[in-house]
Amino acid sequence: MPEILAAAKAENVELIFPVDYTVSSKFGEDGEVKEGVTFEEGVPEGFLGLDCGPKTNALNVAAIKASKTIIWNGPMGVFEMAKFEAGTKEMMDAIVEATAAGTTTVIGGGDTATACKKYNTEDKVTHVSTGGGASLELLEGKVLPGLAALSDKKPVAALAVGGEEAPALSKMSVADVDVKGKRVLMRVDFNVPQDKADPTKITNTARIDAALPTIKDILARGAKSVVCCSHLGRPNGQKNEKFSLAPLRRFSRSSSGSR
Repeated sequence: MPEILAAAKAENVELIFPVDYTVSSKFGEDGEVKEGVTFEEGVPEGFLGLDCGPKTNALNVAAIKASKTIIWNGPMGVFEMAKFEAGTKEMMDAIVEATAAGTTTVIGGGDTATACKKYNTEDKVTHVSTGGGASLELLEGKVLPGLAALSDKKPVAALAVGGEEAPALSKMSVADVDVKGKRVLMRVDFNVPQDKADPTKITNTARIDAALPTIKDILARGAKSVVCCSHLGRPNGQKNEKFSLAPLRRFSRSSSGSR
């Protein structure tokens, strides 16, 4: 962190940190909730910081209004729960307003894209990307393996792929692939939020909903089957029943109308 602060100071970059928080005694809306707990007070023992407080939200909105280009990667709090969505909702409203006024706004990241889905703002910002860390690496100019694999030329920075050399990119959409009678391996992002009391219940299906049209299209064009590859949580390379994809399997089967 000291290195980041020093680098920001050297480049005259302002960093805005939270000055207050919304906290709860439980990871859920049924706990004791305190709003506006200050930085000086700190998060009380036995409590969790689950959202930014009102003063922090005001700082963030002011920064958005003063910006001409906005990259948003990561929600402000646990926006899936109404009591902890204020930070994310206020930022979303401010970004939508800024977009309408001519500011370029890019939403990057699975959870932030899910927030767009929740607040019905996907068409009210300049661009929504489902890539999280990948979006940040793209902005750094790093090579993205997926794009490099689709290119005939030597691996180049992802930004270059979208520039003058874009026509050389041998990228195909799934519609260009003959899938009849074949088993299709599809990488999906099914790392969805689950009910804390009952993990078999999915609390937000936006990521699954986004993948279903592609899955249905592949099956409709005669594919033998679609094998979806994803992760749930962060099992750290270990088998952990807590991170089983079984609830997703049941949901995706019923939603897609197939086995």
